[in-house]
Amino acid sequence: MDENKKDKNLSVQVYTYSLDTTDFYNDKEMKYHNMIVRNRHFKNELISLKDELLNYQSLLMKLDELEPESEDYCFVLDKINKLHSKLVNSKKYQNSSKEINKFLKLSTDDKFKVIHKLEEKIELYLDLIEKRINKFKGKLDNESVQENKKDKPRTLRKDSLDKTYKIISQFESSLSRTLGIKEGETTTDIIIVKAYRYIVFENLVKNGFVNPEGERFQYFASSAGMIRNKKCIFMKSKVYDDHKNNLMCGLTKEKINEMGSMNINKFNSYLALCKTASVKWEDFHINNLLDHAIVVDDFKTEVLGEVDYIDNKIYKITRDEKPVTIPHTDGAGIICSSLSEKSFQFRMPWFKGLLIPFPITKFINQYNEGDCKVKDIWNKEWDIVKDDVKIVFTKSQFKMWRFYTSWQDYKDAFNENGCEASKCKEESDNFVDKPLNYQMIQSLSNMTTKQLRTIAADTIRDIELLGKDKYTALKVLGAIPENEKKNSFQKALEIYPELLNDDYTKKALKDKKESLVTDARAGKLVVKGTKRTYIAPDVFAFAQWLFLGEKVPSGLLEDGQVSCALYNDNQKIAPLRSPHLYREWCVRENKIGEVKIGEEIVNIKDWFVTKDLYTSVKSLDSLLLMYDVDGDDSLIVSDPLLVSIAEEHVKDIVPLYYELASAKEELINNDNIYKSLIAAYSKNIGTCSNNISKIWNGDKIDEGALRVIRWLCMENNQIIDYAKTLWQSKRPPHVKKEIKKYTKGKIPYFFKYAKDRESNQVNKRNNSVMNRLTKIIPNKRLNFEEVVGEFDYKKLMRNDRTKVDQEIIEQYEKLNQSKHILIKKQIKLMDKKRKDVELKVYRDIRDELVKDRDIYYVVDVLVKYLHDVEPTANKGTLWNSFGHIIVKNLKRNVLNIIECKDCGTVVENPKQRQIRCDDCQKEYRKEQNKKSKQKERMSARVAM
Repeated sequence: MDENKKDKNLSVQVYTYSLDTTDFYNDKEMKYHNMIVRNRHFKNELISLKDELLNYQSLLMKLDELEPESEDYCFVLDKINKLHSKLVNSKKYQNSSKEINKFLKLSTDDKFKVIHKLEEKIELYLDLIEKRINKFKGKLDNESVQENKKDKPRTLRKDSLDKTYKIISQFESSLSRTLGIKEGETTTDIIIVKAYRYIVFENLVKNGFVNPEGERFQYFASSAGMIRNKKCIFMKSKVYDDHKNNLMCGLTKEKINEMGSMNINKFNSYLALCKTASVKWEDFHINNLLDHAIVVDDFKTEVLGEVDYIDNKIYKITRDEKPVTIPHTDGAGIICSSLSEKSFQFRMPWFKGLLIPFPITKFINQYNEGDCKVKDIWNKEWDIVKDDVKIVFTKSQFKMWRFYTSWQDYKDAFNENGCEASKCKEESDNFVDKPLNYQMIQSLSNMTTKQLRTIAADTIRDIELLGKDKYTALKVLGAIPENEKKNSFQKALEIYPELLNDDYTKKALKDKKESLVTDARAGKLVVKGTKRTYIAPDVFAFAQWLFLGEKVPSGLLEDGQVSCALYNDNQKIAPLRSPHLYREWCVRENKIGEVKIGEEIVNIKDWFVTKDLYTSVKSLDSLLLMYDVDGDDSLIVSDPLLVSIAEEHVKDIVPLYYELASAKEELINNDNIYKSLIAAYSKNIGTCSNNISKIWNGDKIDEGALRVIRWLCMENNQIIDYAKTLWQSKRPPHVKKEIKKYTKGKIPYFFKYAKDRESNQVNKRNNSVMNRLTKIIPNKRLNFEEVVGEFDYKKLMRNDRTKVDQEIIEQYEKLNQSKHILIKKQIKLMDKKRKDVELKVYRDIRDELVKDRDIYYVVDVLVKYLHDVEPTANKGTLWNSFGHIIVKNLKRNVLNIIECKDCGTVVENPKQRQIRCDDCQKEYRKEQNKKSKQKERMSARVAM
């Protein structure tokens, strides 16, 4: 995939609406809903007031115990004064302002007396409000029941699509391309709906809805991620009818049902694969690669190994040596290395997985004398050489294979319906060091404080050198060559490091320092040599099995070995996966040189041609790390100290093994879709994970604690699969009691940093490894030293003589002030972090400011104003909305190059005001001359 395609995949966005079930209320329902919201707001205000008053009381009591005028006394007094001011002035408590003012005017002794009475009064109010909320809930439920009895589609409220904050961004996908949604366009062909009230959601799924224009919408699909967030996609019925054959590659729900049906939520997620962020796989279509591909069975073998077997009925754990069936190619296929040098994730209708480059022809020539025949999953024989097979898909990649009669049947449907193959994420070019997470660190519970300090040393060094060292500052801000996904500000810093002296950059460094401290205390430690890459099976073993017919192939790796070209031969490394709930530190020997297979010496690099992590077919690593090979990646630790610490911790650790339920098959219809979705919504993966963290951060990790962690790991995977199986084992009474014993109490202290929790929500800090880390990470004041030359803001401008345009400035200030509310609403709608949602808000600001204006002029005005007229450190909107233009200006002013406006070619030493290369400028002039002549002819006709 070339760089332009990579950039496109990351930046091209389309827009749609994200609504929820309240957007389909009738007027009565909305009236009751608003009353509930209003009362809940007042209830939260009272609860908050009660907490503040109790905090006030606690501080007053603490003040009495301290020596007047001492440092601690002054500190507590300052907190009291701040709380006093907050209670008096905060709009939050405006409904209770009279009561608060009366209370605050009392003497300290009288305040103690009154607080109890105020508590009682607040409790009384809370009781009354709760009754009021329940009354309106009852009225709302009753009205919803009556509305549903009409047994007709609900109507989308007229004002719902008028609220621009409900527009969310989505990366370009096969779905958006199929529906013809252009870059930057806001579509109403599809609408995302979140299920808050199931009584309304049921009606939407079963009957669809109509918009105010009378257009009908129907339930379309939900990806696995959307199911976790209680979201789904609705599509205009007419649009669905126009494109269903393309999206479903000729299948219909009726045909699937006739052929035996399938699991509902699997169908949901398979259909939603078209929504994955991607770019069109151009070479696949240009070179008609579908005719050079086959689908074969998955490569599985039985691997004998020691496991902790958990009986899912009685929860008994037995250490035993068992033969375990391992699906080595679960989600993986191979592609001829002449077509791709890198592994990549791909999508086609009903297809999902990872394609790994492998020299197919070379292998057949070397080991099978150029002759090789294999059978596909429909039992048709293919000659790999004569049929020119370049891609080998596996059955696990083709989710709906059993609903097609042959590979030709699928290919015909694919071509007749204009289907698309697309590329998603591709193997990286640069492998920067990636951070560990708290789950990985907390499981190394016997780590000493000295070892922990050593492991955290690089992160501590970055925090301490942030304002003193140029490279550290640039690295922490992401302005280094290894960062493949640089934003405009990072590109600008790389071109013009003097930007480090700008107030905006200094503010960014202060903010970054705070987040570095918080992240480090939350376990995000960057340890040198820790990389992330795809996990791949031993493709040589796959080739031996497929092309040579070896039932139990040797492969290139032994048990206890892996191969990753990012590391040295024979080096000990520890591949990890998230979630890391048990002690899944998989310490292995890395092999990248020559190995002996029988009597033959084989060079691993000849066959493992990517930088993936290749795993042995003789190991139970996939059981230990719980990975598939459909695009799962591994965080690989190579630091010798950390690897040795992990090795000590896992001496008695073996993979967990337990049976999970099979996915239940049902007829695909709206009733079953609703039932399956609601069942999936009932489970929360985070509960098990948090309980496991409580145990790891307890005062003692004994055998009982490890036993409970094993049980919870099993239950966690049952919950993950629940959307498909709708099954979870029932805890025996003694198990329930023991789990409660180890998981009662608050979440660990370090969750203050890991999950942004308040002090009263977390346990006291004990001596667990993660809680010790919170003490080790420093948080000193950031001081800046001169590490680069003087910053000249004019380098950011196209024309440094531009003057301030007051109309632009006033509009900018207004838009800048309103962005925070819009971003908050986007975060809530998309269930994503700020950085993932703000792109649309800044794009809208840019569009508003450049309407009927030259974008370079607007940028020059803003740069002049924010750096010279009204200097400020708050330039986020400038950089996020117009950073790409500033980068172009820096390239011209600092590097003395431009990029041609039309073709993107780099032009060195451009003339003043030049914006195109010579060839494009000639074409531009030709086009302008042509238009001029057309205008002249038109004018002449009018004159006649």
